[in-house]
Parts: sequence; structure tokens; C-alpha cells
Amino acid sequence: MPDTIDLDGLSIDSITPATPDALSEIVRVAHTTSKPLYWVGGGTSLDAGLPPRKAGTAVRITLLDNVIDYPARDMTITVQSGIRISTLQEILAKEKQTLPLDIPWPDKATLGGVLACNTSGSRRLAHGTPRDFVIGLTVLNDQGRPTKSGGRVVKNVAGYDMAKLHVGALGTLGPIVQVTLKVRPLPPARAWLAMPLLGDALETACDRAHGCQSRPVAFDLLALPGGPVAWTAMIGFEGEPDAVAWQVSRAKTEFSNLVKGNIIECQASTVDAMATKLAERTDPAEGVVLALGCLPSRTAALAARVLADLPGAVVHALPGSGLIKTVTSALVDPRPLLAGWRQAAGPGGWARLVRAPRAWKTADATWGTPRPESTLSSAIQRELDPKGLFNPGRLLHQP
Repeated sequence: MPDTIDLDGLSIDSITPATPDALSEIVRVAHTTSKPLYWVGGGTSLDAGLPPRKAGTAVRITLLDNVIDYPARDMTITVQSGIRISTLQEILAKEKQTLPLDIPWPDKATLGGVLACNTSGSRRLAHGTPRDFVIGLTVLNDQGRPTKSGGRVVKNVAGYDMAKLHVGALGTLGPIVQVTLKVRPLPPARAWLAMPLLGDALETACDRAHGCQSRPVAFDLLALPGGPVAWTAMIGFEGEPDAVAWQVSRAKTEFSNLVKGNIIECQASTVDAMATKLAERTDPAEGVVLALGCLPSRTAALAARVLADLPGAVVHALPGSGLIKTVTSALVDPRPLLAGWRQAAGPGGWARLVRAPRAWKTADATWGTPRPESTLSSAIQRELDPKGLFNPGRLLHQP
């Protein structure tokens, strides 16, 4: 009886290769039979992109989880893509190093899945996204042969940076087998402040976070149903203990006139748990998930509009990056609101469904109007996967 997996509403047989060679053989067979392949890591983002339209095979990468090389003094590590984020962080922590990406469900999420979806969290304000940490990749081409880009050293500037193409491509350019990352020192101290904002302080708080002396590594806005205030600002710091203590004290002064009630000090572990809990609300039983992007200067206004349009929704905004995530009731159809949000987002802005009933996830609702770069993306995809074997149809520009 073959193992199956529900891939965004479509039940698909799955297989779990134990070695890179076994994965190569799977791709070679698919190339011969023209049967599509769908890559699966920890299963935390199976609904990313459009639902699959073609029957095929789901390929779980979770057994490819070995550490290949870890020269800690060079602050780089090379691992297979199926390694769990929690395992990777434990290995790095032994050398007082870390990958500062704030990934939900780290015990489930795999590195390959994180790269394919370009997943990041609150500290992207200071550290960037997964794309910024990748210095080398090994990927299988459409005939199962390994292709390499980048290298194992940070100062690698030879040729085109092909590795970056695969980050955020949802596996449509081939399965990521091996990754070399640059890593960061593990901060000795971390601290967060929770600040319940006055009703008219949302935009002011965002402006102040951008120019404040306390220099946070993260600044989030949260709207949770039933709370004492509409918006709570979460501001994070990390570094040497004395420096963090000064930053916390300074931030309390800088934001004191924008707060209703008390500023609360939080442990970093508490905030990490809260972020995972927010991600858990994306279960289909919890409702519909939407994502929006805009110019950072428009984040506060757009987040306020989303909350006004969807009273009772959970809204999580990252003003420094112009990103907003919203979870609303499954009884509410937000599709009629997407066009207005896209217009309000301004140049380059977007709004799309992430998790929703399968029938709602059309190309427009999921990805919006094709952007100018879609033509180039489509040409690259056809060149690297001419038969359309890899996650076919999940990106807007794919056949």
C-alpha cells in the first residue's frame, strides 16, 4: 500500500529516498515517464502557491539530513537539504553560532523547504532572508544530474549567482540536495518588549522604530482578537548583555508616550513560542491565510485597513520589510478585497491567498497579475525544466 500525502487538496502517492543517488534515480525515471514530481520537506508549507493540477509523485526529502562539512572557524556549514531547522540550530549552538531566521515549527521544517519558500521571520529586519545566507547549492537537473553553484567560502564571486534563483522558487527549478550557508555568532543575550499602542500611535510607532537610538533587530505589529488594545508592538534586541540592557531601557523611554498601560519585558523563548502559535492558526480549521507586501512606509496604513476590512482577524505585520500576514475566519471570503489592498499597497505591492479552499485559489487570487519579470522567470523555468516535471503549475508563470 503506497504512502500518500494531501498536497493542497490533492491526494498523491509519496516516496522517501534515503540517499542523493536514490533521489537522482527518481528524477531520471520521471524524465523518462514525464510524470511530475512534487517536493515535500517537513510539510509546513504544502499549500504554498497554486494547487497541483497534475497527478504525480510526492518526494519527501526528510532522510537527506546529514552534515557534510562544518568548518566553524569559517562560519559556514554544508548540510543536506532535509535537515530539520531545530537540528541545524542545535549543531550550530554547540559552536556558539546560529542561523537567525525565526522559522515556525523548527522541529518540522526542513532547510530545503525554508529555502524553496524563502521563509523568514521577525529578525529579517536586521539579518535578512534565507537568500542572504546561501553561498552554495547542489541541485538536481531535470535528468537527475547534480549541478552546483556557489561554493563553500563566503568570498565566492565567480560567475552568475545561480544559487539565488532556487530560493523562493518553490522547487520548480529542481530539488535542492545540499546547501552551504554562512552563519552568525549566537547572541549572548536577547530581549523583547511588548508595547500596547494607543489607538492613534500605529504609524508614529513605525516611524520611531526606524530611527530610534535603541536599534532593534525586530519590530512587529500584532492585532489579536479580544485584546485590550487593537495593536501591540513587539520590539526585539540581541547582543552583549550590557548593550541589550541599555537598549531595553532606552526603548522604554523612546516609546513611552505611545503606549497604553505598561511596557512588558518578554523572554525571547516566549516570543518564539508565540510566533509558532500564530503559525499554528494557519490550520485549515482555523481559517483563511492571506499575505500582503508593500513599501515599508505603507505597512502601518495597509495593516490598519486589513484589520478594518476583516474585524476579528489576526494580523501580523513587519513594518521594516513591508510584509503582512492575516488569518481570518473560513466563513469569510476575502477575494473581493484583494484588488483594493493591492492598490493600497502601492508600487510593487501585492496581496494573495496563502491557505484557502482549493476552489478559491485561482491564479489571480494566489499570485495576482503577472509582473514584468514573469516573462524572464518563465524562460528560466523552461530552460531548466523543459518537460515541466518539477512542481508543475504551482507558480503563476508555469504551464
